[in-house]
Amino acid sequence: MFWEFFRPAMYLLFFVKLTFSSLACAATINGNSQTYLSKLRLLRPGDTLALAAGTYYGGFPLHGVNGRAGQRIEISGPRKGAPAVFGRLSCA
Repeated sequence: MFWEFFRPAMYLLFFVKLTFSSLACAATINGNSQTYLSKLRLLRPGDTLALAAGTYYGGFPLHGVNGRAGQRIEISGPRKGAPAVFGRLSCA
């Protein structure tokens, strides 16, 4: 009898959770050669990391960064002008 009183509210909460859990806002996160490594850890399904022009020397560690079906993670460079380039440090 106690649960009969709360059943409609439980159904409503379940519906709200299902509806809004998949609507997390995708973000465009801007990064440059100094900040992109810390920005990689912020990426969530649906996000875009927009890299500024420049040379990036820190590698590209994507451990634990995962999208989902229909919510891929995109990483892009500038659409115009100088590109974002990944280089390597010289030991010489």
